[in-house]
Amino acid sequence: MNKLLSTLTVCLGINAMATAQTKSLPYFTGFEDLMPVSDWQMIRKGDANPYYLWKIDNGTPYAGNLSLYHGYPVGGTIATDDWFVSPAFSLSDGGKIDSIRHNFWGFGTPVAGDTLALYLLKGNPDPALASSVTLLHDFRDAKYVNDHTWNKTSNITIPATTGKAYIGIRYRTVSNWLDVRFDNVSISSNKPSSIASRYKAGADFTVSPIPVVNTLNINTEIAFQWMELYDVGGRMIKREAFRPGMDLSGIPAGRYTLVLADEQQQKGIVSLIKQ
Repeated sequence: MNKLLSTLTVCLGINAMATAQTKSLPYFTGFEDLMPVSDWQMIRKGDANPYYLWKIDNGTPYAGNLSLYHGYPVGGTIATDDWFVSPAFSLSDGGKIDSIRHNFWGFGTPVAGDTLALYLLKGNPDPALASSVTLLHDFRDAKYVNDHTWNKTSNITIPATTGKAYIGIRYRTVSNWLDVRFDNVSISSNKPSSIASRYKAGADFTVSPIPVVNTLNINTEIAFQWMELYDVGGRMIKREAFRPGMDLSGIPAGRYTLVLADEQQQKGIVSLIKQ
């Protein structure tokens, strides 16, 4: 087994996030450094075994050096029921988990009593204190493929939620051999609120042609990570990893806003017309 990075092991049972400031959207983490990891917390509702819990380690990540990992409780007799919960978000307009990478292996598959799923927690990151807990995506049954391969699930709808909202990953089993990893989590709102621009169109990046018919070309030396397209109503139309061209051939004619974001979520914004 790859050596665990003990200095990044997530602390247990902290409830400080209930009063923490909400994070801006869109949001992305690859669990690569201390800051995003410290925004998340683990909440344990079952066995408190110190070996079988959520950890950030360097074993076979999807990208970068680290990923989120939970190993199966060998010889367990008490249910392991561990939540890994995001920072708070404002999702009054709803949103979606644009993408999440997952890698499952081991000889087991979820059975009755097992849970591997994503939830929306309202008002509090502790599921016992949240005013509501809503299932967003269930990884059981045919969605659990223990092939030790990184797979991607996209466009998981998040319903409109008043107050603070949290995304929780729940792992529950007694002793089933379920080894799981998650990486590269991307979350967005249905409405881009107060997008601040650091990078300037025409100086830090250029786009052409405008108007655009099929492919929008993006020329820049900035290390952008993501690109997003919004309609005039603020609804996100597309979100994908940055590359020097965006295919708009299937997008209706009209006015749009292109948002480019770097690894620190600092943005460049430009308006464009699609013919």
